[in-house]
Amino acid sequence: IATGVSAAPFLRQIVDMAREKCGKIKADVYPIRNDFFGHTITVSGLLTGQDIVAQLKGKDLGETLLISQNCLRAGERVLLDDMTVEDMEQALGVRIVPIPDDGQALVDAIIYKEKKQNGFFRRLFGAKAK
Repeated sequence: IATGVSAAPFLRQIVDMAREKCGKIKADVYPIRNDFFGHTITVSGLLTGQDIVAQLKGKDLGETLLISQNCLRAGERVLLDDMTVEDMEQALGVRIVPIPDDGQALVDAIIYKEKKQNGFFRRLFGAKAK
């Protein structure tokens, strides 16, 4: 899960609670520093693709990287620096899934991914995830 610095501790708590309730959950939270707008900007809604790629390149991100939908321009798959989700996927070598800013959506994404049940992705994209 890539997120702004301010939300990272809270998201770690959600991941830890999901681990407690559901057993073995493979999920990491990556707080992304905002080099583009400045380090005092700590929210995920102002993250750029170049910051996410620069800080996560070379890390073992598993099969899927979750990002908040608020990183994207409304109705698009483009971040504020004009980098697309597909550009990021190519640069990082991992599938990137924008999720709604909703705790239940995050928990669903983590749990369904681990159980290999794609109900969340089917609801989000209208098709079964690979």
